[in-house]
Amino acid sequence: MRGIINLAITVFHLEPNVKDGPGGLRDYNVANWLALISAMEKLKLWPDTRRCCRFLRGGVRRGAGFPNVGALLSALPARASRQHAHLEAQDEAAARKIGANDHDAEIANAADWMRGLLWPRARRHRVCNQLLEEIPAAWSFVVSSIPGLAGSRVASDDFSVVDGLIFLQRRGGLRDPEMLLRLFHFMAEHGLKLSTTTEYKVEQALPALAATPPRGAELWLYLQETLVQPYAADALRAMNALRLLTLLLPELKGIEALVVRDFYHRYTVDEHSFLAIEHLHGLKESKSEWDRRFGELLGEIEQPELLYLTLLLHDSGKAAPSKNHVELSLQFTGSCAERLDLDAADRETVRYLVASHLEMSAAMRRDIFDPANVKSFAERVGVPERLKMLCLLTYADIKA
Repeated sequence: MRGIINLAITVFHLEPNVKDGPGGLRDYNVANWLALISAMEKLKLWPDTRRCCRFLRGGVRRGAGFPNVGALLSALPARASRQHAHLEAQDEAAARKIGANDHDAEIANAADWMRGLLWPRARRHRVCNQLLEEIPAAWSFVVSSIPGLAGSRVASDDFSVVDGLIFLQRRGGLRDPEMLLRLFHFMAEHGLKLSTTTEYKVEQALPALAATPPRGAELWLYLQETLVQPYAADALRAMNALRLLTLLLPELKGIEALVVRDFYHRYTVDEHSFLAIEHLHGLKESKSEWDRRFGELLGEIEQPELLYLTLLLHDSGKAAPSKNHVELSLQFTGSCAERLDLDAADRETVRYLVASHLEMSAAMRRDIFDPANVKSFAERVGVPERLKMLCLLTYADIKA
């Protein structure tokens, strides 16, 4: 049995050398295989495939009809050695709706086409990795259920941790929105991952949560406590992958898997925001002298949660094509601040940071030793606390 598992892992990690099957489902098929193997280990018999793979057959396979990138681009005319060849290829693929199925969302432009390509593949890849991690975890979970044996530690009344994966202690699931928010706070605090069964229960809870989503001071209380935790970026990624983040903050929906068509951004807009938050949290552990200076600055911030919220919202306006995304970002910021019921002073701070998040990088392009330039910038910033936050915002934005 272990040999079969090792073979599956080998196939999964030979991605550069193994071609996708029809519809780019190589990783899905390997994940399906691993789910069967894991179930066989537990049950000692051939499992009911309709039940053991229900998680995979849900959101993982949605959009699976999209072919892989190579298959899509090979259908387009060759454009060798042209600077904007990949952008032109995306435009043409979107216009011709190459690879799209009848049930796919409407493809209005290249950004929609790229989102339809990236989102389901990222989801399948994430589930594959989870299944690889949960094969040893399944054994540890059995061991942990026997009193006196090592392998697990009960982290709280609500959650247990097995091999770095979070399981729910209570059988009732996640009907309580407060418990759902505590789950991701726990994840952000300890740097753990959700087990596939926990993710499945999160997805089961979303329809009821969507009917009456938490908002106001209660939501902001949990969100701000999550944002300041050392592994907040990983928790936000998980919330985003499960569509929980956009349920709580609909202002972020437009930047999900959104590709920015320039040569400055390597990541989609949502991942860029998560990386910026991750870079700030990483300052405390960095060995770089420059990073340590920024880390000291971060330690002086009175309300770091407002800075992290700004990083979530600062590029939200890129959801709509515009030469100036800041104006739309400010509209989304106002809507989000109202949803979270921020007090007037905090609301104004976040609005200022979103509106000014390009100001410092613009000032650095001018003569930073010119007194007139320094005076003009100082007048726009106003107070030292905002200067510190704007500096850290600029650092994180550029680094991400």
